Amino acid sequence: MYDKLPRVNYITPYGYREMSDITVRFKVEQTVIDEGAYPINVTINDTDRLEVLADRVYKDSNMNWVVMSLNNLINPYYDWVLSSNSLDNYVNEKYPGYTLFLTDVGGTKAFEGSFRTNDIVYATTQTNASLQPSIQSSLMNARVVEYDPQYCRLVMDFTQKTAWIPAEGDYIAGANTNALGVTTYYVARIGKVIESPYAAHHFENSDGEILDPRVPSSLHGEFLSASSFGFTFGATPLGRYVLEDYTNELVTNRDYEISQNDEKRNIVLVDGRYLRDVNRDVENFLRNA
Repeated sequence: MYDKLPRVNYITPYGYREMSDITVRFKVEQTVIDEGAYPINVTINDTDRLEVLADRVYKDSNMNWVVMSLNNLINPYYDWVLSSNSLDNYVNEKYPGYTLFLTDVGGTKAFEGSFRTNDIVYATTQTNASLQPSIQSSLMNARVVEYDPQYCRLVMDFTQKTAWIPAEGDYIAGANTNALGVTTYYVARIGKVIESPYAAHHFENSDGEILDPRVPSSLHGEFLSASSFGFTFGATPLGRYVLEDYTNELVTNRDYEISQNDEKRNIVLVDGRYLRDVNRDVENFLRNA
């Protein structure tokens, strides 16, 4: 396939060198698949590598580019079905450390503050954020990996691995300094703490519809007027998850990545007799690229 790609000059340590332009992207026209090409629907499993599948269907492992083009795949690793072990590694790398779901200091409302990526947060015993909160211990701190205010979801990676194990009911403090140099301090109560792969990714109902974490499930899909917002945090999917450990509508990060991986199992191929049409389609595109 590389011999069909346009040629460009790349700068190398040894000067300019002409190479295939691997940044060119293309896909087979849908009409080639639909109109008389006898599309083949294939469900792949964990052991079906691109080259193996191409060899089995087209008797040529080098036809793996056909499989990718027909299914609009770019990355031959992450756009393909991952094995169980590879998926576990991917999930653990994508969702590191611990995830904290935060409430206000009273533990009954959603936390309304904010944290920035790479900020350092500390354990504290002080609940008043009007002044700089006291630090419980210089060793009890963690780096902010990500904060999602919609879910009050704080992902942390510990800077001192053994010094701090956050627990529900503990308080944490952080600060933001704006462009004018004004610092705002935040104190939050840890409502829930869990290893990140098993933390809430989102909530959905029995129809597979994603729910607003801040609105009761019973109001999903309804028009919300000003009078509709008299509900408490504890009545929302997020509040029930944090305060009651309610998991009926829960989709964890791991659950989500498994479902995404499973969606990659169904692909389409064309009958080997129509590879000539696919080649012609691609060559015409590349000729004009």
